[in-house]
Amino acid sequence: MKTFSALCLVLALSVPAMLFGDEPGKYILPEPQKVEFIAEASGKATPAGTPRTLRFVEDKCCGDEGYRLEITAEDIVISHATEAGKFYAFMSLHQLRRHYGEALPALRIEDAPALRWRGLHLDVSRHFFSVGEIKKLIATMAFYKLNRLHFHLTDGPGWRIEIKKYPRLTQVGAWRVDKTDQAWNWRATEIPLGEESRKLYGGFYTQEEIRELVRFAEERHVTIVPEIEMPGHSFAAMMAYPELACSGNNVPVDGLRGKDMVCVGKAATTQFFIDVLSEVADLFPHSPIHVGGDEVWHQCWLDCPDCRARMKRENLKDSEALQTAFMRDIIAFLKKQKREIVAWDEIFEGGLSDAQVATMVWRAPELGYRAAEQGPVVLCPGEWLYFDMYQGKPGSEPLAIGGFIPLEKVYTFNPFPPNLSEKARKNILGIQANLWTEYMTTMEHVEYMLFPRAFALIDIAWHGKPRDFNRLHEQIRLQLPTLKALKCNFRPLDGKE
Repeated sequence: MKTFSALCLVLALSVPAMLFGDEPGKYILPEPQKVEFIAEASGKATPAGTPRTLRFVEDKCCGDEGYRLEITAEDIVISHATEAGKFYAFMSLHQLRRHYGEALPALRIEDAPALRWRGLHLDVSRHFFSVGEIKKLIATMAFYKLNRLHFHLTDGPGWRIEIKKYPRLTQVGAWRVDKTDQAWNWRATEIPLGEESRKLYGGFYTQEEIRELVRFAEERHVTIVPEIEMPGHSFAAMMAYPELACSGNNVPVDGLRGKDMVCVGKAATTQFFIDVLSEVADLFPHSPIHVGGDEVWHQCWLDCPDCRARMKRENLKDSEALQTAFMRDIIAFLKKQKREIVAWDEIFEGGLSDAQVATMVWRAPELGYRAAEQGPVVLCPGEWLYFDMYQGKPGSEPLAIGGFIPLEKVYTFNPFPPNLSEKARKNILGIQANLWTEYMTTMEHVEYMLFPRAFALIDIAWHGKPRDFNRLHEQIRLQLPTLKALKCNFRPLDGKE
């Protein structure tokens, strides 16, 4: 009899929540991997105001970002291997409290993410956002366990990070003529070279502000991944330092007509970017560094005597090989600094080894699966994860770049398709959504484009695959009051709250 009673007690300790008619897991987003009631409380809530002791237990079995959260009538126990795991346990506890208050049911949660890279990309070149706005975004990301902010700091329309050695990058490159009253047209970008009476538009982050953002993010277990675009998308840099351009490139005019790439035939150009990255690496001491590499039009290199001379000198067969030679120099510098490196998928078209750099795949995901056979990959395919696309009928939505990616479409993306090799699976670091801000002049608009689609992103990243859309939809509906409390804008579900 004693043995039987003990067995009954063991069987009763962990009972699926659905047997009690409530499912606490649905109040947490991303939903934990495992949620069970603890039967000693018979599934009933502890009366409000009952004091509980909060205890922490280090347990290496939890993994880097995993945790266990046990809530009983007497105490709350958080088991974790790292500070990130402890933080995520608190976020889950906080979401439970938003629904139950202090009358928490007795639960055991075991949880850990499937993917290490759960990211958002934010373009601050086309439109500048304040330090306070970036902090608010980071805090919201952390609340929902997103852990990478890909910070697109430089591009043709604006250079947004202070570089001490090259002050004109922000004195000149961070400002342009204000045309926010017009639909976005990058070819109409005007970056004045001198004193202008026209209203200027832009801004930049000082190095102290960057350090402040990095500290703020690290406290919330978000890694900011800075991107310095090269060798293309460099109009702002070339306006500040015209010597970066190829011979014969009239930067104010030609730089907006497909010739926005720097001259990679000059050793001084490589040194410029090494100098810039030296300061960037110091400002982001624990972050991977993104070096761009996308959408480079090579014709201006073929017309440039310096680029042709380098191709001949180094026996480079074509302009793709020239870009690869330039990127190899940049990568070699960062490798000496022992830094992780990320780049857009185009940089591998000239023969660069995928194993040297994490490939960020924005085009067809099949490119990523091939790259994952060689090295690390982050998937952000435009067909599913470009959040600058429309969410509804264009006539009823804020102006966007085009396309159509509703919440339902985001949730069809599977990072691990059938027949993927085990090696490739292990090399897929994670996924991220990209926010290119051509048409997003305010953070309110950014948030509208981000939520609720970001909830589909984080659920896929946390579980490694899309699951039940109807359940996700209900979970999102339950999170909308929290977004309101966070003063975060969002698109109403199905056109209504």
